[in-house]
Amino acid sequence: MRIDYLKNFIELAHCDNFSDAAKRLHISQPVLSKHISLLEKEFGVLLFTRNKPHVELTEQGKILLEEAFFIVEHYQRAKKLLQESKNEFNVLTFGGLNRNADVVELITHVLYRMQEEQIDVTLKRKEFHDQPHLEQLLEDRIDLLFSILNLAEHPLDEKLEAHFLFNNPVLVLMQQDHNLASRETLRLADLSTETIVLPLGSYALVGRQIIEPKLSTLSPPPGMRPVFFEDINDFASVVLKDELLFIESALFETFRFPETIVAVPVDARDIVFPVYAIIKKTNAHKFLHPLIDLILEVAASMISSDSRSCLPAFD
Repeated sequence: MRIDYLKNFIELAHCDNFSDAAKRLHISQPVLSKHISLLEKEFGVLLFTRNKPHVELTEQGKILLEEAFFIVEHYQRAKKLLQESKNEFNVLTFGGLNRNADVVELITHVLYRMQEEQIDVTLKRKEFHDQPHLEQLLEDRIDLLFSILNLAEHPLDEKLEAHFLFNNPVLVLMQQDHNLASRETLRLADLSTETIVLPLGSYALVGRQIIEPKLSTLSPPPGMRPVFFEDINDFASVVLKDELLFIESALFETFRFPETIVAVPVDARDIVFPVYAIIKKTNAHKFLHPLIDLILEVAASMISSDSRSCLPAFD
């Protein structure tokens, strides 16, 4: 018995007309008639009484119709589960810097390379706002994480490993009439007497663990104005008066900021945001390490083609 024969049987029972059912099924009437005859032969019963131009289910046909729905439904469910099981190991999930223009560029180049080299794996982004990114890795909710880290002062969990990709320059946003707005670059010491916007909440700047220790070494340290960021788009809409806001250059390129806002680079000798690809050491996905190798290769080519620094931010 074939499932499509049962589907044809269900359609004919619904239409009670061979011609109408054949049209809906996109098959010829003789083919439909043959399928029904094969079902009747297999079960050894008459399923329809033929009273032209209509057909009517026999008592045996009514019994089969009720069971046919369950059979087709379970077949479709089994087919779906088997397909998902088949494809599960060909999917790699990643999370992290979803708005970083450099990471987006990196992933785009990696996807093209995978297509060229016919690598049979699908990259799928997953977002879980209920849990920190590193915990998502540790609990195997994602396979790969792109993030900015301060590994010198915040070592990774021993179950994780980080692969350096490139540095993002750091910018400071301010009003165009700010006394520092005309500078070509800033040193951290220039910010000692300023007030810094401190993003809080789920969308706090990932580079905070790098920025705050650096600022705390200044004498006197700058003031802080905490601002709760409900969404990553708040970086573009935060109201700056006399305050300054640190931001990675790639994030700045993503948004359209007000014309009154000026972005001044911070000297790379003082601070940069190092971007890493992070994985769980025990992740046994057969494509994970080949993918990491490809990511590192693409990242190296991105570094060589522009001004990104290839040196990590911390010794």
